[in-house]
Amino acid sequence: MKRLSGRVKMAGLLVLVLVAAAVTIACGQEAAEPAPAPATTSEASAPAATPETSPPTETPLPPTVPPEPDATATPAPTSTMPAPTRPAASDRRPSGGQGSLVLLGSHSVAAPSGSGSLGGFSMSRGPQTFAAEGSLTVSAIGSVTVAADGAYVVVIPEMGFGPSGPEQLSDKDREDIRANLVSIGLTEEAVDFESVGRYEPTTISVEVDVDDFAALGESIVDQVEEVVRRSESFGVRFSLTDENCDQAIAQARREAVPAAEKAADDLADALGVGRGAVNGALEYPLQSDPYRILGGAPNRCGGDTSYRFAVLRPFDAEPEVEVSVGLQVSYDLN
Repeated sequence: MKRLSGRVKMAGLLVLVLVAAAVTIACGQEAAEPAPAPATTSEASAPAATPETSPPTETPLPPTVPPEPDATATPAPTSTMPAPTRPAASDRRPSGGQGSLVLLGSHSVAAPSGSGSLGGFSMSRGPQTFAAEGSLTVSAIGSVTVAADGAYVVVIPEMGFGPSGPEQLSDKDREDIRANLVSIGLTEEAVDFESVGRYEPTTISVEVDVDDFAALGESIVDQVEEVVRRSESFGVRFSLTDENCDQAIAQARREAVPAAEKAADDLADALGVGRGAVNGALEYPLQSDPYRILGGAPNRCGGDTSYRFAVLRPFDAEPEVEVSVGLQVSYDLN
């Protein structure tokens, strides 16, 4: 009997364990998430849906306040004041029919922007500047040769040296020279004495008609050398009136522009860039004589004879003047 009762208890305990295990398995399956179903071919190739976004909110701008008028600014063109017009290139060219300017020839050349030196003195043949940033910069020289409308016979006497230094012409020497020149038909007003300093000789410059310099040149030299010991050099200097000088310079500028454009195109091609419009330009003086080391800049349309190394022409030279202009031009890069 006791043995039967023990077996019943064991069987009941086993039943309780089995029930508890079944309950635990059932609860675990309910807590686990079900596995997703495999996607079909059409569902896999469809693009993902784009989430909807709300339209951007516009920020209101502050009210526009018109600027206060500038009292110094140029007023805008109105119906009563027509807008200024820029003259065409042909209208800006100097007219060869006005005045007495006679153009004999012209040429232009691209010029390097550099300088040399001779005995410590500068021989500038180009501007001492640098290329503008972001630009293509070149230099060019334009020259024109025109008929002279003035002539000066120039005699530079040899300088003697005394106890106090170089000897200059005395007042009596000047009076005697004027008297000698008047004796051959010249006027006192035509005779001028020029000097740039104590150590430069006083030059005698005699203004003559441009058609008479060849006939009077030798006679003027003879009359001067009767007073001075001897002449160091002599010759003729041609010149232009102010009006003709201005016209010649204007023509020379226009000769330089095509040379600058050609040089800019070639430089742009070498650099593999494009050349745009002009954005800057500079006109620079040319040193026509490398030996010019004293005094001011020479006259651009007649030269300067008041120094020892003045460039004088022989008495059989053609009466003409060469006028040159140097330009440095900067172009946009394309």
